[in-house]
Amino acid sequence: GRRKCPIVWSRVVAGYTVVKRLADGRSRLNFRNQ
Repeated sequence: GRRKCPIVWSRVVAGYTVVKRLADGRSRLNFRNQ
């Protein structure tokens, strides 16, 4: 169940948040360039 792999789940969440931050930063840079 959920209790089986908390470490893997935390890694997935961390990776998703990092990707989201990078995407937000790129969108902001693109918006400034335009």
